[in-house]
Amino acid sequence: MPWYERGAHPSGTTLAGTIVPSPPGAFGYRRLERRPGEQLLLRTDLGGAEPSPRLRSLATFVHLSDLHVTDAQSPARAEYLDRYGDSDSPHAPEVGRVGTYRAQEALTHQVVEAMARAVRRLKGGPLTGAPIAFALSTGDATDNCQENELRSYVALLEGGGEINPDSGDPHSYRGGGELVYV
Repeated sequence: MPWYERGAHPSGTTLAGTIVPSPPGAFGYRRLERRPGEQLLLRTDLGGAEPSPRLRSLATFVHLSDLHVTDAQSPARAEYLDRYGDSDSPHAPEVGRVGTYRAQEALTHQVVEAMARAVRRLKGGPLTGAPIAFALSTGDATDNCQENELRSYVALLEGGGEINPDSGDPHSYRGGGELVYV
């Protein structure tokens, strides 16, 4: 085993396991499957020779990006544009596939909450085991730049509280994916 893998703590990282789409089912949908972890890749093409075993960690941090906490009931949503690309639309030849409706967006609060729990379970960096110094968010924390989305994002990362992702009538969902969306 190379020196740079001896102290590895891969739990919770892609070194321990990955998730990949399965082959499509009868209707084209795919399930997600667990697969083995990825191999550690030591790059020597950028820095020359293999590094010394005396290296030390400069920083251990978590990188968060493109989480898109979404208010699925926001009037800023543009799912209605998908209808212009439907095969029975007179605009379909000019418009093509629009793709503004993404069914998983109604679950973004749950995804971010699960991700935050996974980050909190990390004991340290995957190679050195050094404690995590900070988390860095590099954008797209919210989907529509709305205050309620940002408040939810921060609350989900802080943990310990209750979040209600419903911004509309708590008894009636009004957004993309409902039977009639106008």
